[in-house]
Amino acid sequence: MTHFTPLNSQEWNSRLEVMVVQSSPGMSVPIGHVENLRSRSIPSENEIHGVPSGTLESARNSNASKEAANDVSSQVSYSLLVFFCGMFITVEGFNKTGIPSTLWDFMEPYSKIDHVSGIAILAIVILVMSNLASNVPTVLLLGARVAASAAAVSAADEKKAWLILAWVSTVAGNLSLLGSAANIIVCEQARRAPELGCTLSFWSHLKFGVPSTLIVTAIGLTLIR
Repeated sequence: MTHFTPLNSQEWNSRLEVMVVQSSPGMSVPIGHVENLRSRSIPSENEIHGVPSGTLESARNSNASKEAANDVSSQVSYSLLVFFCGMFITVEGFNKTGIPSTLWDFMEPYSKIDHVSGIAILAIVILVMSNLASNVPTVLLLGARVAASAAAVSAADEKKAWLILAWVSTVAGNLSLLGSAANIIVCEQARRAPELGCTLSFWSHLKFGVPSTLIVTAIGLTLIR
């Protein structure tokens, strides 16, 4: 079996010169013809090794793209995606059972926002539901019902009802880790932190969340007109 050894450009030049010198004395070889042969015979370094330069660049770009895709996919929290998908599916299914409507029919007479006691009861309902089912499902379940109940009183009360729902459900997310999906995201990010990885417990958050949420909620309700 014949074995071919790759030659660099200097070796190609040397061998061409030897071929010209060893040619027949009676044969005249034009210098231009020799230069033409030399330029045709000397391949580039990439061609000597059988790899075109375009192929090398394509391979480098492909590897860089794969590394970037791997970096992005490693930062995706698939558990959170499953959590959000499951949350919306569960809320829709629970709403179709009729239980939310039944509960609201029971609470509605006590939650009229044209009385101070009604505003307080409505705020408590939103706080409790936001920390049992999270604040986003609570707004989806109560939003239309609270607005319709307030609209039966006056248009101004309907606007006030939306403000109360928006304010209390937002602040209620601070009461416990279950109050807001943002809290779940923070816990996940803290746990996965490479250098400062820590676990936020339900009770350590609750000690700060309960007093701060109640105080801020009360202050906001006094400002809503």
